Amino acid sequence: FLFTFGWLSTAALAEIAIPDLGRRGDVPEGLTVTFSAQLRQAVSQAGLSVNPAELVTEGIAGSLDPFYTALTARLLGTRYALSGEIAATGGSENMFTVSLLLVDAEQDRHSDLISRPLPLQELTAVARELAREIVSFSDLMSASLPAGDAGLFISSEPGGATVLINGVEVGRTGELDL
Repeated sequence: FLFTFGWLSTAALAEIAIPDLGRRGDVPEGLTVTFSAQLRQAVSQAGLSVNPAELVTEGIAGSLDPFYTALTARLLGTRYALSGEIAATGGSENMFTVSLLLVDAEQDRHSDLISRPLPLQELTAVARELAREIVSFSDLMSASLPAGDAGLFISSEPGGATVLINGVEVGRTGELDL
């Protein structure tokens, strides 16, 4: 199925959707816009084409939910998408925390939560550091997972817990040889 809307045709060329981040607490609205723009620029300079995801609302952008982040990528025709927020730390009016989640919609995989201190005087440096992590994530996700056997170690306290894999009981902790 092919859409021919003008805004979608340019979005399909981008590799990652990066909307303006959400905010939590007493965060100036201009900070999220400024930092998001710096992050998009740093990611672009690091080698990924960026869709600014202008249609994504602050609530969705700041959700840090893999489902909504992947939905953003699918709707905008990008392989990767980012959601995140800037939060007030409560200690200083010049110090915040940025938290990001990256999703590879093609592989149905996502990063762990990435959080960094965000001092106002270091916005550009933090954006560059996060851009390197974003590009590393995309490089890692584009690599194929090796085929073959894998091991799984499961323990519990107390022992003897039932272990299910894909809904099928495979044994109890302390008695497994997977």
